[in-house]
Amino acid sequence: MSRFPRIYAESTITRMNKKLALPQETMSLLYDYFETFANLYQLLPLKDAYKIISRQNKGLITLDEFIAFSEIARHEKHYYYILAKDELYLDAPKEEPIDRELVHSCLVDIDYEDYYNMVKHQAGKPLKILPKQELLKYKDDMYIADTPYVRAMMNFLCTRLQLSAQRAEDIISDFILIITCDDRPFDAVSKMLDRVKLKMTESQLEDFIKLFTDLNNNTRLPQNRGFTPHELSTNRGGQEVIDSISFGPNITAAFKSGEADIEEYRKEILMSELPEKVKMDMLRQLSQIEGKNTTQKKVGRNDPCHCGSGKKYKKCCGK
Repeated sequence: MSRFPRIYAESTITRMNKKLALPQETMSLLYDYFETFANLYQLLPLKDAYKIISRQNKGLITLDEFIAFSEIARHEKHYYYILAKDELYLDAPKEEPIDRELVHSCLVDIDYEDYYNMVKHQAGKPLKILPKQELLKYKDDMYIADTPYVRAMMNFLCTRLQLSAQRAEDIISDFILIITCDDRPFDAVSKMLDRVKLKMTESQLEDFIKLFTDLNNNTRLPQNRGFTPHELSTNRGGQEVIDSISFGPNITAAFKSGEADIEEYRKEILMSELPEKVKMDMLRQLSQIEGKNTTQKKVGRNDPCHCGSGKKYKKCCGK
């Protein structure tokens, strides 16, 4: 990034506010919207911001007034920025003020690649516009929507794992943060559970994986422009992405006999680019197989391959 907008002195901001001459109630509402946009979308063109505000508040503000307000906010200290393309890309031409973007500070304060990656993730996706009352709840950066999936996870943590309501709420808050910010949420949540020493039985882990998958698929994501993964897949024609891969009987038998190394396979799944729901389902199946019977006898290079092809292991799956 070439530069950030300069923060103006308070006296300068006061003069700009007087010139704009909007009612204080209107100014407060606009600030609420901008904080909401930063939290829910992280990256939002000002054109879309104006569309939302004008649609939900008929006659509240003209386009010129909106541009003037965004110019004020641009030169104040917030946890978001109002940035133009020539401030984000060294070779970009100058833009009109309405073509700027509202950008959460988390996308540019540490690594500009976070901004560029968000641009790629959001490209071509529609914008989710919630009803005003629900939308503005996201002004609170700790807001968690009360969904059946959140309640189900809360119930699991309190009843199955015997956690206090406060600790369960804190953990769910961490789950949501992981889901919205991490490219590999299952990897991150596994490390988190180890870090907080939250142990589960095989049965509990199986249920947790399903609950976390549902939570992941039904949480509003900045990279989806406010849509949940489930909503977005439905919005794109109702074609759900494949969410399950079952191990065949030959591979299952190989795991049980020890011819195939479950731990190595688990690591490969975690490092793969498979969708999170697919990874979780495969890991659940591995846990079930491991819990029933696994001797972990290593297959020999010249032994028959466990896949049933009739070839030697070294000439088939062991290549």
